[in-house]
Amino acid sequence: VDETNILSCVSNFHTSSLALLSNLAEETPMDCPIITPAVRSVVSPAHSSQSGGTPSVKSRILLTWGFNSTTFTAEPIEEKAQWSITISRNTSHIGDIKSGYLFGVGVSTKPLSSKEQIGMNSESHAIVCVGGHIAICQDSQVSNITPLADLPLTVTISVARSKVGLIMAYKVVPSGSSTNVNGRRIIRLATDEFDAETNEKSLSEVKVYPVFTVSQR
Repeated sequence: VDETNILSCVSNFHTSSLALLSNLAEETPMDCPIITPAVRSVVSPAHSSQSGGTPSVKSRILLTWGFNSTTFTAEPIEEKAQWSITISRNTSHIGDIKSGYLFGVGVSTKPLSSKEQIGMNSESHAIVCVGGHIAICQDSQVSNITPLADLPLTVTISVARSKVGLIMAYKVVPSGSSTNVNGRRIIRLATDEFDAETNEKSLSEVKVYPVFTVSQR
């Protein structure tokens, strides 16, 4: 094996590892502008095959309909952004908030349909409430963070692009509690979405959509 290639591989690994540790050590992606995600029409962005004329609506209130839940996909963000959403109990329903999939807040690299739940496919990462626990979820893999005490609570998501992928920081603030839950996740994109040698260029071309799933309960 060529010694030069070995040294190059070691150097690349060292650089990548330091970048990863640096991103994990920061509390939030720096200087993220605060936005109110704009939802196209009342549910999701039109697919590429549909007309692009559907108006976008900025709203801080998302209402669910249907049997289980409704998913809202917002317009893609720019380089980086931060937004918050407060999840409240539906006063017209008295459902069990500690069973099943209650809500999800996060990002996706593709628009989701109104009946896809964020965090339950490979393209999306989210803070969810499943089975009475706040958790981080991707491709149906649920990692519990803390039990859900009650609603309402506020989830803040910050997303920024970096050399190692997408950095998603989150903060969960329960109502009336002095204890916040903070964390972050490095989102590695699928191999068909970027190439290691041209990571920065390809990463900037990947669209990132804020997505919300709201339970009927």
